[in-house]
Amino acid sequence: MSGDPGGKRLALSLTFGALFGFVPQHLRFFCFCLWRDLIDRRDPRGALGILAVLAAGAVGYSVGAWSERRAAGAR
Repeated sequence: MSGDPGGKRLALSLTFGALFGFVPQHLRFFCFCLWRDLIDRRDPRGALGILAVLAAGAVGYSVGAWSERRAAGAR
């Protein structure tokens, strides 16, 4: 692949695509198990962890977007 024009980019794209396919597949199973524990066993720890991670990501994204806009306006 690396001998072809654009072959390195293609190899990198294939590698990232394989990793991206592998990771979400396992995350899907992981999240399913946590929600199943909430419903079947009435154990909210896993589901609350997922919600906490989503909330932290949303706050981090908002702060980053806000600071970026603020920096662009100061120029």
